[in-house]
Amino acid sequence: MKKILYIILTNITVLISYSQIDSSRNALQFNFVNQTSLSYRYKTTDYSELRTTIDIAAKVTDKRTYDNPVYYFNSDSLLYKYDEVNSSNEEYIRFSIDYLFTFYRHKSVSMYLGVGPFISLSCSQYISTHEYSNQEVGTSNNTYYQWMVGGIISVGLECQVYELVSMLGEYTGTIGYGYEKTRPIKYPDTRIISFQLGAIHIGVCICF
Repeated sequence: MKKILYIILTNITVLISYSQIDSSRNALQFNFVNQTSLSYRYKTTDYSELRTTIDIAAKVTDKRTYDNPVYYFNSDSLLYKYDEVNSSNEEYIRFSIDYLFTFYRHKSVSMYLGVGPFISLSCSQYISTHEYSNQEVGTSNNTYYQWMVGGIISVGLECQVYELVSMLGEYTGTIGYGYEKTRPIKYPDTRIISFQLGAIHIGVCICF
């Protein structure tokens, strides 16, 4: 009898909590594994939502190699030694709007599909410096700018963990078209056609 009551009460609690999520029209989604993004979701029907997302990424690297000897050709006589420093700065931002449709739902678990357009901008700077033992310094500095427009498709699994809070895992793919410019101008502008399958993104969603 106690076991039956426990099962009944557990199901009632899950249904009440889920009804709270189901009645909430607004939600904020934050992805923090394999992607850093913030989304606003608005429920249009019981099975569909509109989601706007901003995805921002930045990466800075710095690698130094010391005392690489360079010798005269076919000789043991040292020509010079140099230190090599390679650094890069990469920034990326993407804005997207997609339509989410829930095609499966059971208690606190649901699965959805998403599709919509996106636009992205990125900037990558690569600097290489050689400091020679004879006091000469050589530096190369190239910056790449890239913009892209296209479509994004996603499939996700969402599970309620506490009242108005749910966890989700999402897999996305994109197809896009854009341009890449190089500064200083060394190469002509490049047209880009891209098709990418991303990693699984994990995040949290809070309804309100």
